[in-house]
Amino acid sequence: MLQVVCLNSLHSKLKLAEEYPGLEEALPYYYGGKHEESHGSMLNWTYLNSIDMGRVQKRIRSTFLMVACKFQGQDCSRSWLLARSKQGSCLRFQPQRFDNLPYSRRLTLSMVLAFNKTDWTDCGWNHHLDGFTIYITGRHDRALMGPEYIMLTDVTRGIPVVDLKQQRKVLLGEPYSECIKSSQSLVHYENYTQNQCTHECLINAAKNYCNCTATYFPPAIKEEDGRLPVCTFKQHAQCIVPFQEKYDYSDCVCPPECDVRITKVEAIQYGHYAHDPNALPDLKLTSVMFNLDNEAVNIHEHPEYTKAALMSDIGGAAGLILGMSASTIVGVLDYVLKGF
Repeated sequence: MLQVVCLNSLHSKLKLAEEYPGLEEALPYYYGGKHEESHGSMLNWTYLNSIDMGRVQKRIRSTFLMVACKFQGQDCSRSWLLARSKQGSCLRFQPQRFDNLPYSRRLTLSMVLAFNKTDWTDCGWNHHLDGFTIYITGRHDRALMGPEYIMLTDVTRGIPVVDLKQQRKVLLGEPYSECIKSSQSLVHYENYTQNQCTHECLINAAKNYCNCTATYFPPAIKEEDGRLPVCTFKQHAQCIVPFQEKYDYSDCVCPPECDVRITKVEAIQYGHYAHDPNALPDLKLTSVMFNLDNEAVNIHEHPEYTKAALMSDIGGAAGLILGMSASTIVGVLDYVLKGF
């Protein structure tokens, strides 16, 4: 069970005002919240193009607090690593730190999160939803665009209790079915997943179309795969964002993995807070609990027609046509070859 927690506000309002005066008003154009037709002609593109948006996204980022974390009754507040993506600076859970815990049929992860509402900026991909997005990803998946996710927004409904189910699907591969092993790498990702393949398809198409790369696109693993310049503010606003919004994924060829474990949200219930979670007006608190069934539903692909059955049928057909069995044919060939 891999969780990635992202705050829906990408940038710190206070840091933006301090280091980049006026940038907050222009950021909605950068993220596609506004288009140039809506007073975009009044923007100072020369000033905006001079800004290093990579630095803005890394240093002028919103922060949040992991107030408490429990995994199987153990403290897990220090079991998170910073993960940068299109969704901003997120935290990725590291469950391997608890590999020594005794086996349990049911895994439980609970979190209490907090953020400063006065530091919220009205720009980004999900800024219109106060709170967090929690992605439920696979073991090798680092592209936060297609996996299961839940929104932690309205704390007045209570504590979400999310039940998760796992499904493992194993395919045979060629010649029975088309699949790719996760050990194979992609241009931008170390491991193959169908979701990352789809994301890479979008990345390559956007880079080719706009002739630049977005700061949040993962870098190519190999330098020889080519490096394009980072898009300027205007290139991103006028090319990258519209291209992503209208991109047609039907041309992407991304077979499933040969052995994949998928985690799905089965049900969400709501508990009640013992106290008001928002007693402080500026500090917003929210919490969530995940329950994962540790036993996966296994789906294995089996051949209906094996190689042994094929050879048997060939021998039977030869016997029917030639009036002799396959073993007789082998004996005749052996006799002829020994004669030479």
